[in-house]
Amino acid sequence: AGATSPRGVVWPGPDPSHRCVALTQSLVAAFPYCPPYDGRYAEHIPRRTGAKGLPDQGRDELVVALEAQLATEPISATVDAVSLYTRGSTGGWLRRTAIPLGTAPIVP
Repeated sequence: AGATSPRGVVWPGPDPSHRCVALTQSLVAAFPYCPPYDGRYAEHIPRRTGAKGLPDQGRDELVVALEAQLATEPISATVDAVSLYTRGSTGGWLRRTAIPLGTAPIVP
């Protein structure tokens, strides 16, 4: 279902979320110097941003529409890579690299 953050970001989260949480915990264990969101939050909640910067009325309408849509047509997705993003000099996010998941190691 849809949810909103205090800064007005609308996002759907996975249900159930345990696989995404386990993947994030594995990545944090492997790369402890790169915690999600620079470690600002004690708990990482998996989600995909649906909208940002909407006025309250538009945001509330979007959450209702998103919840109705997801109730009848859930989104299905396969995670096949993890991407590393950093904040650029202008404040936007820059994709630095992508790491494929579920592949066999390359043997020379």
